[in-house]
Amino acid sequence: MNRKLSFILPVLVFMALFCYFQISDGIPDENISDIQEKHSEFLKKAAPKKDAGFTRLEKIQKGIPPNAYYELMNYLTMNPALGYPEPYKLKALQERLNLLRKKRNNYKAPGETENNRWVSRGPNNVGGRTRVLLFDPADPSGKRVFAGAISGGLWINDDITRETSPWKQVAGLPANLNVSCLTVDPRDPKIWYAGTGEQYTGGDVVGTGVYKSVNGGLNWEKVLDVQQFSTGGSGQNALIVGGVYYINDIEAWDNGTSTEVFIGVSTHLYANAKNPGNYLGYLDKGLYGSKDGGATWNNYIEELSFNDFETDAAGNLWVATTYSPGESGSRGGRIYKREKGEDTDFRFVTTVPDVTRTEIEASSQDPQKFYVVAEDYTTEEAEMWVTTNAFETLEPLNEPKDADNDISASDFARDQAFYNLMIESDPSNDAIVYVGGINLFRSTDSGNTWKQISRWTNLNAGLDKLPVSIVHADHHVMKFRPGNSNQAVFGHDGGVSFARDLSSAAASKVFITPQENYITTQFYSVAVAPGSFATGDYFLGGTQDNGTQLHENSKRASVGILGGDGAHSFFDQVDTDYLVANLVYNDLIVLFDYSDREWKIIADNEDQDGFFINPQALDSNLDLLFSNGPEGKLYRYENLTSLKPGRIGEGIIADRKTLSNSLLNTSISSLSVSPYTKESSTVLVGLTNGRLLKIEKAHGEPGAAVWKNISGSQFLGSISDIEFGSSEAEIFVTFYNYGVKSIWYTSNGKDERPVWVNKEGDLPDLPVLSILPNPLNTQEVILGTELGIWVCNNFRNDQPKWIQAYNGMSDVKVTDLDLKKGNNVVYAASYGRGIFSGQFTTSVIEEEETGSENDEVVVFPTISDQKFGILSLYEPGPAEVLVFDHRGRLVQMSKVELSLNLPVEIDLAKEASGIYFLKVESSSISHIQKIVKK
Repeated sequence: MNRKLSFILPVLVFMALFCYFQISDGIPDENISDIQEKHSEFLKKAAPKKDAGFTRLEKIQKGIPPNAYYELMNYLTMNPALGYPEPYKLKALQERLNLLRKKRNNYKAPGETENNRWVSRGPNNVGGRTRVLLFDPADPSGKRVFAGAISGGLWINDDITRETSPWKQVAGLPANLNVSCLTVDPRDPKIWYAGTGEQYTGGDVVGTGVYKSVNGGLNWEKVLDVQQFSTGGSGQNALIVGGVYYINDIEAWDNGTSTEVFIGVSTHLYANAKNPGNYLGYLDKGLYGSKDGGATWNNYIEELSFNDFETDAAGNLWVATTYSPGESGSRGGRIYKREKGEDTDFRFVTTVPDVTRTEIEASSQDPQKFYVVAEDYTTEEAEMWVTTNAFETLEPLNEPKDADNDISASDFARDQAFYNLMIESDPSNDAIVYVGGINLFRSTDSGNTWKQISRWTNLNAGLDKLPVSIVHADHHVMKFRPGNSNQAVFGHDGGVSFARDLSSAAASKVFITPQENYITTQFYSVAVAPGSFATGDYFLGGTQDNGTQLHENSKRASVGILGGDGAHSFFDQVDTDYLVANLVYNDLIVLFDYSDREWKIIADNEDQDGFFINPQALDSNLDLLFSNGPEGKLYRYENLTSLKPGRIGEGIIADRKTLSNSLLNTSISSLSVSPYTKESSTVLVGLTNGRLLKIEKAHGEPGAAVWKNISGSQFLGSISDIEFGSSEAEIFVTFYNYGVKSIWYTSNGKDERPVWVNKEGDLPDLPVLSILPNPLNTQEVILGTELGIWVCNNFRNDQPKWIQAYNGMSDVKVTDLDLKKGNNVVYAASYGRGIFSGQFTTSVIEEEETGSENDEVVVFPTISDQKFGILSLYEPGPAEVLVFDHRGRLVQMSKVELSLNLPVEIDLAKEASGIYFLKVESSSISHIQKIVKK
């Protein structure tokens, strides 16, 4: 049963919030025009490149790394004054929020009380990208598994051998954390370490450091903040500013007398449009180690990015390098060794020539034998070797040939060796070796010959007849079950899978995928059907590499309706005749017709003429779909309700018109269609350069459309979301960027020159991705941000107060918000924790009212058989008086004129006896008082 969620902010707010949250002082108004011009230049220089090499059909069928999404977000969230984003600010803010949350036990706010929670809606059958797995060493049955999600935290499954075994999230780590690597102290199995951050997608999720558990992974504390690295590695724990870091691997190693912990730290190309040579944190990459359980760290090898630690059969420690963005030459393939029992530095052994990312696998029987799989520096294909003399020589191995005819015989990773690359050898027999790229392969003769043991689809020729299990594409990690090396668990872009009988995997279906409650899917968008559509909930959203997922009839499971990466989705809000789903870039737009029960094609367009996750908006009144097109153009797709069934490959099926104007001088970053103008289309267009345009009569001939620039003079950045309020005159606008005023509002949006008011208030400096006003309460607005949902309950005030709505939610990125018509349920799409829902109400029933003896409003008496008075002590003027029953339902609303010391009377003669809440709202007052009608 869905639990209701009310959003409210009390009048009494800790003044300390202001101090905690002020991270950026903003930009002086007199400099706005200069920075707007500078930002426009940055946008031209840093425009994200389009994907190359894959057709539209291949994007549906293949798992594509989310590099393009990261690059797009990097582009949109840049600080306009600097030309690059500042994600390191989020780490400091997150720490402050955690401290504040612990100190305000009695602080009433959305998501902070048990009866006021967000609810996870799944999907509970579709997992997200997973890069690390660990069997619990304290479990003698070898069934309990820990999994690290890319942006969804750490999870535990008590019995991975059962497909119906549910997952639970581990407490003590940030719920949006990228857990990229785990290790256990070989001298004390209760001591664990976790590394964070993912380099392989160019910065899709930034790391926050190293965490330690002393009770077997149940509770964690941070022992290394990545901002503690010293520039150039010449010292211990010196504070630096900025930097983007990834811990690619972590190893707790028994040196013969004690445990040392090592981490391979990589950095990102943090260049910007103003200064392409600017690398924040670039010199801090290297191999770091700690001899005191993480209390202090030293840099053993500087200015190289380390990728993979391995301990050989004799207990020696080996490590390989990878690339860092911005480097010249490969710089991968370098192999170093540390001898067990010797307190020496790491010794350089050799270089695997002309490679970047390098994965090594040590034999558990022979200290001289290693397997190597790496990304070729020139071709970007996967290459393989074996050495039986500890890297004195390398012998090339035959690569496995994938049955998928679209995958080259010379590259089982299909040009993605930087992303999906895994190799492991059987701990009881090193001649048995496994590799993973798009699919999985097994060799029993040390890699000379291979058999395929998984396939990711039936769609491609060659795969449909292969008698193996279907397992999601893009493999990242494999761990053998303790005591049974014929069984193993695998992590990939679709979550976690378990193989019951690896020796039979090439000829039978031996894999299961225990996904129940492993809610780690990364959503780009969400759309919900109106309450009039059907019994239960119908909502859908686009995801990273798990297509577009459709949820029906209140189920927490979902059905994939379009493969690849899913972009924006829509439900027809008027008649609910159809839904719309998208692939990326305008490449493929499809429609499901509920009347005909058929899929139809709106557009099959391989020009890549939009953004990766391309802004769109649906006019449900006129059945028109508006979409960002090539720079300076807006597409309009027509006749959506009269489409005939089509097939992929037929081009543009719906009629498509192009709208353009000199005001549309760059790319579109946000679109919104007015639901109030029903006989024509009024479209609001937000641009990457901060300009806001209104197009009236956008439904007719393109030349007849009326274009207006309704931007605020202080708008700065790239517009992320545009929402209408209670009428077409009310408009809410948000911006993606760091270092700007992110929230703007106007109540006269129909005028030629709207007056825009900034509503940033005390919101921290973080990207705002979406906004949604409460249609039942004019003071209440919620935001989707890089750190979860934020809520305000005094939005009409000059300085609104914002607070993170945490309980039941998390501080994961919230990419999109949508409202269900009919019951005002809010749906939030998160990038790593699936979909959440809550419910707007007219008020909040709290344990105590917000009034105090020093308030400007007095309600008297508080107990009466009929009439109650409202007295303004200091602040006269117009106000609204709202009365709610004990269930939060609005029972009376009136507009009054408050005067000094002249009471206003409220009559509850028609209401039943009981407890009520009376709320007085004006431009400067928000007062809630509990009253009792006898």
